[in-house]
Amino acid sequence: MQTHQGHVIASTEVNSSLAAAHALLGNPKRIAAIEGRGSEVTSRQVGDCIESEVIAPSGVGKVRYTSISCPTPDGFRGSLVASKQIRSMDARWTITETEGQLQVSYDLYFVPRIRVPQRLVAVLAKRGVRRLLEAVRRELSEPQHQSDGG
Repeated sequence: MQTHQGHVIASTEVNSSLAAAHALLGNPKRIAAIEGRGSEVTSRQVGDCIESEVIAPSGVGKVRYTSISCPTPDGFRGSLVASKQIRSMDARWTITETEGQLQVSYDLYFVPRIRVPQRLVAVLAKRGVRRLLEAVRRELSEPQHQSDGG
């Protein structure tokens, strides 16, 4: 995990299918559920993209925003549509496959409306990004819906 010019960038490797990774990372509501922070997400399809209304807990109370997530050739890119508390946000999932192993990377850049040095915002976001990547790794590593009663 690293921070670079206000971005928080993290990646993990997981033994999973590309289809499972796309199904998870293309579903903002499911990501919020596995992350476990208590974010409320309401999503709707807009063309190839998914627009989400999000209410997320934070250190300064609940943060509300609307974002849109669209597929890219190598993953998904999310951006801010509207928020009274966030000035801008860019979130990118990148998925690469090598010999059956997936490399899942997440790059988050967001600027709150309150005046805070961007370096500090990135440092404070690191813990949440780490928790998110751990949840994604756990979810993709679990055997998917075994029907044999196992």
